[in-house]
Amino acid sequence: MDVRPRHAKGRTGVTPNVRLAVAAMATRFELVLGGSDLVALRAAGEEAVVEIEACEAAWNRFRADSEISRVNRLACTTPVAVSWEFVEILGAALSGAAATDGAFDPTAGSAEGVTWRDVALDARSRSVAFTRSGVRLDFGAIAKGAALDRAATLLREAGVVCGLIHGGTSSVVAIGAPSGADGFGIAVPGDVSVALRDASLSVSRTDGRVDAAGRSHVVDPRNGCPLDGSRAVAGVAPTGTIAEIWSTAILVDPGLSTPAFLSIHRTGEAPSSPFVRHVVTHAPGSGAEISSHEFPIAS
Repeated sequence: MDVRPRHAKGRTGVTPNVRLAVAAMATRFELVLGGSDLVALRAAGEEAVVEIEACEAAWNRFRADSEISRVNRLACTTPVAVSWEFVEILGAALSGAAATDGAFDPTAGSAEGVTWRDVALDARSRSVAFTRSGVRLDFGAIAKGAALDRAATLLREAGVVCGLIHGGTSSVVAIGAPSGADGFGIAVPGDVSVALRDASLSVSRTDGRVDAAGRSHVVDPRNGCPLDGSRAVAGVAPTGTIAEIWSTAILVDPGLSTPAFLSIHRTGEAPSSPFVRHVVTHAPGSGAEISSHEFPIAS
C-alpha cells in the first residue's frame, strides 16, 4: 500500500509538520501531524506515543506482566478485574466475533474446541471470566487498530486536525486531510486508490508471515487450519478496531456479508512488496524518533 496525499486541487507545497515514531507490538508506529503550532503538535504526538506504549504493555500476551497475560492465567478459575480500556477492546473483539460468525475470534490459538463464546465479559463490574479451561485471549492485529484509535482520540482532543498515523504499515488512521485534498491517497491491493479522511484502513494478507513450511500465520479460527493461497483484503471503516476485525474476517471467509459502513477491496494475488511504504523515514535505533522525511500535509 502506498501512502501519500492525493490532492483535489493540486499540490500545496506546505510542509510544517511533526513526525514521531515508536517501536511497539513487534512493529513500528509512525505519526505525521500537520499544523502551524509545532510545539503543541509535538506535545500531542508525544502523548499519543505514550498511549501506544501503554496499549503495548497491557495487550501483549508475550509479556508476563501484561493485563492480558494476567487474564489468561487467572480467568479460568475466577473472574478477573480489568481496566476500562481492556473492557473496550475485548468488548469490540467479542462483538466482532459474533458479527462475523467466528471468522474473527480473539481466542484463536486456544485449546481445541474453544471459541469466543467461552469468554464472559461483565462490563458493569469490569471483569472477565472463562467458562472452560484452555482459553487464551490474543488480540493480535486488533490491538494495533485499537492503539491507533486511542492515539487518534488523544490527538483530536489536543486539537490536531490533520495527521496520518499507522502501525506496521498495514493499519492506518487518517485525521482530516491535506489542504486541498479529498483525503490521504492510499493505493490498496487490486490497483484501487482510496482517499482516506477521518477514517481507518486495515490490510490483511495470507502471506504477510509464513512458517518454515510456507504456511500462512493467519488461521481460520473455526477449524484451526492456516489459510492457503496468496490474497489480501483491505477494509476501510470508521475506526481502526473495526477495520482490523473485518479485514481479518473477510480474508478468512470471503463470502461474509459486510455491513454498510465498511468498504472492502480484495485481490487474488497479494503483491510481494509491502502494502504501505513508510510515510516517515526509518531512523536508526528504537523508541520515539523524529524523521527527516518531508510529507506535506498541513494547511
